Amino acid sequence: MIRLFHKFNGIALTLGVFVALSGTGCDGDKSYVGSPSAPGPLAANSTGPFFEGVIKAKEQRDLLLNDSEITYTIAKGRIRREAIPVAPLGRLAELGKARAGIICDVSHGNVVLYRSGLAGKFFVRMPLAEYQALAAGSIIGLPDVALDLPGTRPLLWRHVGTFFAYLPRPLPDALATNQPDARTVGGRTCDVLTIRHGETTYEVCHCPRLPFDRPLLELVELGFPAEVTGFPCQMRRLRTVSPPPPDGSQSKATQILRKGMELAAQAAESAMKYETELIGITEGTPDDSAFTLDGEYVELGSWNEFRLRFDPPHGGSHDLDWD
Repeated sequence: MIRLFHKFNGIALTLGVFVALSGTGCDGDKSYVGSPSAPGPLAANSTGPFFEGVIKAKEQRDLLLNDSEITYTIAKGRIRREAIPVAPLGRLAELGKARAGIICDVSHGNVVLYRSGLAGKFFVRMPLAEYQALAAGSIIGLPDVALDLPGTRPLLWRHVGTFFAYLPRPLPDALATNQPDARTVGGRTCDVLTIRHGETTYEVCHCPRLPFDRPLLELVELGFPAEVTGFPCQMRRLRTVSPPPPDGSQSKATQILRKGMELAAQAAESAMKYETELIGITEGTPDDSAFTLDGEYVELGSWNEFRLRFDPPHGGSHDLDWD
């Protein structure tokens, strides 16, 4: 049996996860929380007290082509997720420019998606309800996780976590089992939730002693299941692939061909490996600057305009500075 290890998105992978934030904020004075307005539809669900602060992780996938530092900033009614590629290969070596992020302000009902790269530095603002519809649409009717390949993922996925995107919602009862206090991650005692879906196994180390605002986290971790009752400190996804059984009656040439297929499958495993390593957690309320963008970002009028900046049609080049 060949085990494929992935983390967050990918075909057969081991994911160790996850979220992180940039509590340092960004330079400049451009805030994208919007002008005061009626509370967003999730505000009533945020009662607290919940974790506020910074969580950081390193993420690897696609054979070093998409290594990233993931940064989550969390405050009451606000969350920011930012991914910065750190891969040493290809055009991603231009590290100073490439990043993708999302800023959600539930109290004002606003979401900002932003990205910088070879195409420039741009952001788009939209109502919370519009974003929720966009996010839900990106994970409806997905095929098997084995088809989660670089270049096929929706543009939105570069801004959010998609570890659970391929799971059915809600989870059937028989798929998930939870072991209380089964592992320590980063000095925190965690329950271990195991989810088996087809040939894919998900493992989530979540900490019930680290309270989190679930509706807030669900905005940036798509398909987040109700069975994850503590803050996720580490996540892993594995897929098992069974090569054809050996057949002693096969010719020498057929046996050589089969061996080649096994080696190709092993190479594919390495290419699809996806891992995330927790760096650390810093508790403390971030200031408002942690939810702002610098003055170089240019606002675009619609999500479609934003999408075309980074995924131009007919083989344009800007999409190559990210997965």
